Amino acid sequence: MQSLKNKKNNNTTKVLIMKTFNEASPFVAFKQPSVQSLVFAIIIAFTCTAFNCFGHGSVSDPVSRIYRIFLENPESPHRPVSADAIATTGTQAFYDWSEVNRLVPDYAIDSLDAYRALIPDGKLAGAGRDKYAGLNLVRDDWPATSVNAGLYQIVFDAHVPHDPSFFRAFISRSGWEPDQALRWDDLEELHGPENFTRDGSLYRFGVHFPDRMGHHVLFVIWQRVDPAGEAFFSLSDIDFGDGTGQGNPENDPEADDFIPDDYLDGEIQASVSLKVSEDWGNGFTGEFIIQNSGDTPMNGWTLEFDLDRDISHLWNGDFVRKEGNRYTATHADWNQFIPAGGSTTLGFEASPGHANDNMLGLVQLNGITLSDPQGNEIEEQNSSQIIPELTIANIDFIEGNHETVDQCIQLHLSQPANEMIHVTIASENGSAIAGEDYLAFAKMVHFPVGTTSASICLKLLGDLDWEQNESFELAFSEPMGVRLAQDRMTVTILNDDQPSTPGQAADVDVDFDWVVNDRWGSGFVATASIYNRTESMMSEWTVSFDLDVSIVNYWNVSNVSKDGSRYTFHNASWNGVIPPGSSVSFGLQASGVYDLEPNNIVINGNPSSGSGFDHPQPDTEVMEDVPLEVFVVNAWNNGFTAEASMRVESDVQGWQIAFDFPYAITDIWNASMVSQSNGRVVVRDAGYNASVTADGEIVFGFVASGSGLNATQLIKPAQTEFKGNIH
Repeated sequence: MQSLKNKKNNNTTKVLIMKTFNEASPFVAFKQPSVQSLVFAIIIAFTCTAFNCFGHGSVSDPVSRIYRIFLENPESPHRPVSADAIATTGTQAFYDWSEVNRLVPDYAIDSLDAYRALIPDGKLAGAGRDKYAGLNLVRDDWPATSVNAGLYQIVFDAHVPHDPSFFRAFISRSGWEPDQALRWDDLEELHGPENFTRDGSLYRFGVHFPDRMGHHVLFVIWQRVDPAGEAFFSLSDIDFGDGTGQGNPENDPEADDFIPDDYLDGEIQASVSLKVSEDWGNGFTGEFIIQNSGDTPMNGWTLEFDLDRDISHLWNGDFVRKEGNRYTATHADWNQFIPAGGSTTLGFEASPGHANDNMLGLVQLNGITLSDPQGNEIEEQNSSQIIPELTIANIDFIEGNHETVDQCIQLHLSQPANEMIHVTIASENGSAIAGEDYLAFAKMVHFPVGTTSASICLKLLGDLDWEQNESFELAFSEPMGVRLAQDRMTVTILNDDQPSTPGQAADVDVDFDWVVNDRWGSGFVATASIYNRTESMMSEWTVSFDLDVSIVNYWNVSNVSKDGSRYTFHNASWNGVIPPGSSVSFGLQASGVYDLEPNNIVINGNPSSGSGFDHPQPDTEVMEDVPLEVFVVNAWNNGFTAEASMRVESDVQGWQIAFDFPYAITDIWNASMVSQSNGRVVVRDAGYNASVTADGEIVFGFVASGSGLNATQLIKPAQTEFKGNIH
């Protein structure tokens, strides 16, 4: 059973995520589906209702207005401006700090028109929603993050990351003052968000703040690429002081800027109580109330408790393990932070019933033994230290063309620890040399109690010179409280430059192919393919090319970098190997002119002619009334997504299908639109799927407008015609 609800209780906002037992594992966690392609993004988007999609976020560095008030505690704000903002709309808006969103279905990456139409001047901070009107107060006492002109790493904290998506960032114009209502015309766009990277649930991108003096604002839009067009808005107050400062050395991409180190202290002052909510004899629901009674916030918690019941569901947290009647659970992504004086809850369902609030045995929070709910001291039992394992893996990064490029690595523990964990990490030269290809790295990394991940960020030195891929190692040593699965990892720097002379690189027989699958007035979807015509296995690939468009989405690749109009792509973890005679493909969505083709193509450092594949035209002979089935995947008031399939009896090389269809197809994948007129649709293969074996299926998907349809409905179009090179 899985459900998702929002409710407010005990001054906290809780997302109810039910988790169910099975025999293999005590808990099966609700998992956000991986958005591997545009089709999944479209399907997920239309399960949303207005302001209730499963994606949330706000800027955490420099901290946004709404997130700052949440951290301050909406129940007892100490700043007058915070109190007035809360008085305007109530406390709930600030518990929902990550939901300042609107649905903008007609968004465009190069225009603000759709946003302007929804959000009036003076209401930008609250996205034009009454719920967040308190953020729009025109005041000169909004607290601000100190910044200087120069490079600044923006951090956007997303509960559940969404790809495909893109960011836009703006700063208030020179001369704007905080005692003026913020208008759209007061914003100047900043370059840099187009090169965002994702580090777990954090999105990062660098911007160059221009020269400014005094108090200004940073306005960020996070736009999902899907027909629903859900967008999130964030406004951060920033202060340039007297305007003489240059650079932001304290703005390190490794740091979570607003939450200082002392928030992570394992020494805590807290209490845990149990409240039984409902009891029906055979079972009951209850919740643990975790109260932070200390003077400093808690960032991360793990709860261990003895309970003589079988827990079947858990929400507002993640299950870790069960040993007899002793359970261990930890925070969810969104409620790990408990402000001073604040609280959060962990809910569960268990059996049998006949429960009461006083049935807890030993309770430990972050490894510290607490008293029971009546305040009686429980005799402390020996609790052995949990020794998790640190897992690491080799990683590849694209070199880039700038002097320094920040690249971050996420480190993961096998389970949360009940004591602080430390490990020292230092770089060691290989073919890549510190000072020439990267900056030497040496640091002790800490994992606070209750956490399972930490990140480190390396600085690579980019250039425009062609060279072979190079690598160096990170050595892990002096582990405290953790086992090392391995003590070193290899970091490979992938060349993304083109040889200046043909003789610099060997002439390898690796081809590149480019097919535009769909196009519209302002953009297109295309598929790029790499064909290994050599007799050797390719173990990884990197492709660079010039293309004067703006790419807003991509799939089947891992790393993407952009310098001017030159893009570089690197294989995903699962498609790096290309056997002899085989190929791999990746896709992208872009805004711009669709009839442009990539130039100056370089694959693994070697120029490619881009000769591509043969695209056979289907035979002129037409086969009529070949069954075509259209399965409605999802439907809403005025549209639906669907998957069409047709089985072929013989081998086919190149195909085209025509059929009657009373609905207007607005987007298509795994096929190319040939024509659509007067209820007659003609599509053909997308190039990479032109070959179909005997008794195989042709499958393509699309989005269409139309009403009166239901999910799982089957449509069988009339007057189908099939053309293909049949063997």
